[in-house]
Amino acid sequence: MLTYSSKEARQHWRQILDTILGRQQDILIERNGKPTAVIIPVEDYENIREALEEYRDGLEAESLYTAWKEGREESLTIAEAMEELGLDQEE
Repeated sequence: MLTYSSKEARQHWRQILDTILGRQQDILIERNGKPTAVIIPVEDYENIREALEEYRDGLEAESLYTAWKEGREESLTIAEAMEELGLDQEE
């Protein structure tokens, strides 16, 4: 995997895209020395998209559960949640 700073990425954007399009390597972009983003071919993204969405859903659920346990998030009854979502309970 090649690594570029955000400044280098701006300067070498065309070269980065050519590298990705040629499926030669993935590209890691750093900001202030910290890994920030990875650029991968769109075909690879499409193949992992579902797994990525499930992973992100899990992170969100974990965050909400933690907030609820710490008293930072209120819970709703099923009826309240369905009403808030505009769903009819009898469906």
